[in-house]
Parts: sequence; structure tokens; C-alpha cells
Amino acid sequence: MRYDSSQAEKIAFYQNSVQPSDSQLFIELYTFLEKNKKDTAAFTPFKRPSSSSKGNIPFSYTVNIDTTQVIKRTFDINDSIWIVFTDSVAQFDDTKIRLFQDENYDATSIIKLDTGLQKAFIKVEWQQDALYSLQLQKNFAQNKSNVQAKADTFRFKTKKESDYGYLQLSVNINKKHLYMLYKDNKLIRSQIAIDTLITFSLLTPGDYQLSVLQDENENGKWDSGNLLLAKQPEVVRRFQEQIKIKANWGNKLNLQNFNEKKKSTVTNLK
Repeated sequence: MRYDSSQAEKIAFYQNSVQPSDSQLFIELYTFLEKNKKDTAAFTPFKRPSSSSKGNIPFSYTVNIDTTQVIKRTFDINDSIWIVFTDSVAQFDDTKIRLFQDENYDATSIIKLDTGLQKAFIKVEWQQDALYSLQLQKNFAQNKSNVQAKADTFRFKTKKESDYGYLQLSVNINKKHLYMLYKDNKLIRSQIAIDTLITFSLLTPGDYQLSVLQDENENGKWDSGNLLLAKQPEVVRRFQEQIKIKANWGNKLNLQNFNEKKKSTVTNLK
């Protein structure tokens, strides 16, 4: 079998010489792709389209707001509002995007059009358990064919702290250890071990996975290896058990011996 880097094949190698007669030698190899694959995880908004058209050119958008039950707490206070357009935006007027908490205009909101010109986000210092309304006024956005996005209003309620859980990690201080928390294979939070206690708060209930990156160059991300340069990839150790997060509940995980491959323990905290 021959290694073909053009086919994005995984590879692992040992850079030292090996004596076949050495029965005491234990070698641990770490596989990697020489070329990093782009993360194709896409943002998936709720399917409530608002559309406008002129001729045969459609121009619509979706927002990540669930308006099916206004009195039910549905909006995650960790999130921003995203408006995703079906076409590039040529004209964008953020003064015609207005966010209200109850009847009061929320002046803390930051509204930006993404550099790709097909997404806009609204970042807000959310109040917990509060009613909001998002007003998208006439001519707040239009495409290069001068088709205007349809005006609409979205009403929703934010979650509160008791809707979330939290995770506390007891660790050894090491600025090269980056603790990464995943949910559904998506990175949710990450934190460097600059203290003996790491806390991930306001976690939505569900199953999480935890990994620890040995971040040798301290750039905050995993770096692949290179066979030609005999460079090994950065090591990632994964906590094998899923971590279940419940609303108004917490877990405490002792990882002080994790990198020595000793068993770690999980303690539930109310």
C-alpha cells in the first residue's frame, strides 16, 4: 500500500528507528490528515421564510427564532439573532431593524451584515425570561435587482438560568492544555487551563463530549502533522464517557489525572 496525500488519506508515523528485537518497546501513533478539512457544519435556522419577489428573482430570508409559542421560553441567551438571506444583500439599513423588550426599545443591540453579504446578525445583552419582538421594517434590505426583503415581526421569549446546566472541571494548571466541550460534534466552548477550576455555564440540556488538546504552539486550535517535515500532529485526548447536562443541575469532573490516562470521576451537583 502506498500513501497518497492527494486523496486526503489518514496517516501516522514514528520518527525514530525501531529494533524489531526490542519486545519492550511500546509505540503510540496518532493519525491525522495532512490537509485540514474545512468545517462544513452549516447554520440551520428555523424554517419560517419571509419572501418577496420581483419578476422571477426571489429574495427571502429566515431567522433563528421560534415563534410558534410566544409565551414559552425558546430563545437561547447564548445566541445572537441571525437573518439568513437567499441572495446577496446590496443595500442594508440597520435603522429599520428594531428590537424591543416588551414595549421598550433595546438600545444594546449590535447589528452587522456579514462579509459574505447573505447573513446579518443581531448581538444583544439578553435579559432572562423576557418577551422580545424583532421588527424588520420595509426596505431594511434589498438585493442587487432592487428586490426588497419583506417586512415582518417576530415575537419570542428568552430562556432563564434555571433552563440550563453547568459543568465544572478540576484540572492541573497548564497553559498548553485547551479543554474543549462539544455537543453533537460541534464545538460549544473551549478554555485554557490557567486555573485549577474551569466552569462551563449556561449549557443547554443534552449530551456533551469533552476533549483536551495539547496545544504546543498555544494558538488555540489543533494543528496537523507533516510527513515530509517529520512533524507530529498535536495530541487530542477524548473523555470517553458522554457528559449529560440537565436543566438547573451541574456536573463536577475531576480531570487532574486525565492526561496520565487514569480514570476520572463525574459528580452531579444540584
